[in-house]
Amino acid sequence: HAAGFDHHVSSEHNPRMYLFFLLYLKTRPTAMLTGQESHVKSCVWPNMSHSWIPKEATLTLKGRGDDENEASRTKAAVMKLEGVVETMAGHLSKLGQMILNTNSAMDQVQDTLVQLQGDTHELHVELMEVGNLVTRATAIGSSPAFS
Repeated sequence: HAAGFDHHVSSEHNPRMYLFFLLYLKTRPTAMLTGQESHVKSCVWPNMSHSWIPKEATLTLKGRGDDENEASRTKAAVMKLEGVVETMAGHLSKLGQMILNTNSAMDQVQDTLVQLQGDTHELHVELMEVGNLVTRATAIGSSPAFS
């Protein structure tokens, strides 16, 4: 793994890049730093801590030999997601049917309301006619000819 470590140090953790990063942090206004940049700056100034530098952990070197495990985990995750998608599709289908049923019920309610409105109008007209008849009968009953 010597070639792997040399590559890792020269490209992924090049000390010059750390120096450039620190100079960037030192010259950039704190208000313009990202959360990670602010964290590193607070570690370095005024504490001079190097706790932010990764130690003995690299995804490049650690990942060697883990490709099969990662592929297996990825395949399992994809299969799990496919199951979730199928379940969601079933739920969506049920929701679609429920919406259709609700629309049908709403149409029936609207038809019933229109019929009730018509019936109410007819009842109102009939009540007006009865009222007119009562008024006429009262007028006739109180006329001097029937006294």
